[in-house]
Amino acid sequence: MSRVTAVGDCRRKYLLVLTVPSPSFTMAVVLECPCVILCFFQTRKECLVSGFWCEMLGVGDFYYEVGVQVVELCVATSHRNGGVLSLDEVQRRLNARRRHDNQITSDDIVRAVKKLRVLGSGMEVIATGSSQFIYSIPGELSMDHTTLLQLAESKGSLTVAGTATNLGWTEERTNRAIQHLLQVGVTWRDDQSSPPSYWFPAFFYQCATAE
Repeated sequence: MSRVTAVGDCRRKYLLVLTVPSPSFTMAVVLECPCVILCFFQTRKECLVSGFWCEMLGVGDFYYEVGVQVVELCVATSHRNGGVLSLDEVQRRLNARRRHDNQITSDDIVRAVKKLRVLGSGMEVIATGSSQFIYSIPGELSMDHTTLLQLAESKGSLTVAGTATNLGWTEERTNRAIQHLLQVGVTWRDDQSSPPSYWFPAFFYQCATAE
């Protein structure tokens, strides 16, 4: 796809977002095509929607820029981590692109992500034990899902029976929560083990460094 075609496609999606006033729809489109945010930015001073983005998010161009970069990074890495990325990794990657006198803090990233919540569910900062992660998948993250992520961070992989025993849940409840995370790509199922185990690629780095 040429750059002209890609830009034109983003413009069409951007205009579609403006005509469908649905926060959940907006966030789904943004996660599919991050440059839609850039269209908001580029047209902010040119169209009747002047100031739309900053007014909606309640921030200036700095957090605007950070928000775009976070979305782009999450989308670019979702194929390997299922849309769960550590806050430390996000900060490290974004600062690698910036000048030494223009580095961002983890607080900057958290604030930018929280402001994106006005576009709908699909991106939020979650705490798992001692770490913080950015979850970037359309849809709400329930407390059961968060609990599984917290447990997975410490154990590396989970089984339905083991998790149910550990948390005091029924196996039906445990399996339902795990299957949701499997469906959206946050966890991978390993059928070579018995019983099947579920691995969380977002925590591979932590598990490797802990050994």
